[in-house]
Amino acid sequence: MARTVKEWIGRTDDTPPSAACKRRILERQDYCCALTGLPFDDKHKPRFDHKVALWLGGANRESMSGEMRN
Repeated sequence: MARTVKEWIGRTDDTPPSAACKRRILERQDYCCALTGLPFDDKHKPRFDHKVALWLGGANRESMSGEMRN
């Protein structure tokens, strides 16, 4: 099924990313941590954060949603 929107954008700064958005980010990173490059597993689960903190001008959207890290 084709995507109907270009990217996920949170309605507010507190809106968490959707499950589909998280899956796309994981796939984009090949299921590895953006900081260490290590693969995720049961002990090291992904955490989703912003590339640029909201208070530093970051946006709550998929293209700036921050990569996952252990």
